[in-house]
Amino acid sequence: MNTEKQRQFLIRFCYLALILVIAVFICRYAISALLPFVIAFLVSLLLRPLVRFLNEKCCIQKSIAAVVTVLLALESAMSAAETVSAIEEIVTRVIEEAPENVSQPMGQGSAQETARRAMASSLQETGALDVNFIASELFASDEERISRVSAAMEEAQIEPVVNVESTRIKNAFEKIRLSTDNGVSITLPRAVADDADSFRMINNPDGSISIEIRNIQSVETKI
Repeated sequence: MNTEKQRQFLIRFCYLALILVIAVFICRYAISALLPFVIAFLVSLLLRPLVRFLNEKCCIQKSIAAVVTVLLALESAMSAAETVSAIEEIVTRVIEEAPENVSQPMGQGSAQETARRAMASSLQETGALDVNFIASELFASDEERISRVSAAMEEAQIEPVVNVESTRIKNAFEKIRLSTDNGVSITLPRAVADDADSFRMINNPDGSISIEIRNIQSVETKI
């Protein structure tokens, strides 16, 4: 009897160990490959009520209803990304007209990065892209330039306050990505990039640029 219990225990232990090894493998190596399928599954669950509604109330076949629903969702996501891109382009253009008059330091010397930093601040403070907040943060009391931003937004038919629901778009503003001409790519959390004690870009006398990342406690090499 004791031998039988030990055998059952060993079998269960081996099963659990195998499951643990598979879980570790998936989390470490296969998550990037499986992520699109997981996202697709979650999207299908979210769209299922709308597909059912179109099928039952509008007498539309489920396959057609599913295609229509996915297309509408994609169009909405693309519209959000296009709106964010248009805001970034307008604000960057106004900054470039007179970068020396911007009320906050230029983000790593780039008008575009300065615009993105103000947009990130708006998302953090207001939960949305508030055009007045962004313009006021960049141009302080320069009413002419603030009005220019508002007029450009109105001309582009963009609302003064744009709610951003996409997690992907929000996450994009939480990091900055730098690429150098010698093939080095660096991704930094925005909080680190904006902290002068942690990160600096130095213009050298010979025209080259040095990058300093400071106050690091440890470094891990990943393949």
